[in-house]
Amino acid sequence: MSKPQSGDIVTASFTLKPNGDFIPNPLFDDGKVTFVLDGGNYLPAIHDVLHDLSVGESSDDDLVLDAGWGDKRDELIAEVPIAASGVSKNELRIDMELYLANGMSCRITEIKDETFVIDANPPLAGASYTTKITLDSIEKGPSDAKYLYNSDGVTDDSRYEVMTIALGCFWGGELEYQRVPGVVGTAVGYTQGEKIDPTYKEVCSGTTKHTEAIQVIYDPDIVSYDKLVSVGLERLGESRTLLNQVGNDRGTQYR
Repeated sequence: MSKPQSGDIVTASFTLKPNGDFIPNPLFDDGKVTFVLDGGNYLPAIHDVLHDLSVGESSDDDLVLDAGWGDKRDELIAEVPIAASGVSKNELRIDMELYLANGMSCRITEIKDETFVIDANPPLAGASYTTKITLDSIEKGPSDAKYLYNSDGVTDDSRYEVMTIALGCFWGGELEYQRVPGVVGTAVGYTQGEKIDPTYKEVCSGTTKHTEAIQVIYDPDIVSYDKLVSVGLERLGESRTLLNQVGNDRGTQYR
């Protein structure tokens, strides 16, 4: 049986169980979910597992997945002489946050007589979930042409559609759409500009004429284009009438 490919719309069933005492509950849905394979959203490890499954197949019952922060790296842990730190031992505290000369933050994890240990790993590095994943279905995702800004009239054999919308800063708008039933994928980026692959600094300068935008991949059988536009307009609120501004964000990239 065929296995899913990048860009396919997959429906999978899984429940994530945190391992350890300090692992937070997942920040996204589990149960039965539908999403774009390798299209972002959900843990990367889930996408990796699904590539190896056929419809109806399941992973091992107690599959352990990285929780998204990666493995703990020993090279990011160091023991520092207190005398060389510029602070007294009485000022040091476990979990105190420090900043290194390169700007990286770290935490104090242990204080000894003459040294202390710092850890620059993310606090949740090494965290994991236990799960069982079942691949329920595979559907063809939108063609590349549907992802283009000027894709009006493009048709393909996928029933999924793509909308591109500008709502100011794209992060909050993307989260809004991720919560809408029928949305199976989102991505953020820049559109309508004059330079290919601009940097964030270039876009913010206004010289490339780009707009921050959100791409939404959705199932029109569940949510309509009109509904998705309404979600965006409601989020904009009074900012709908402002020129090159959404909330406190100002600049042509926020138009």
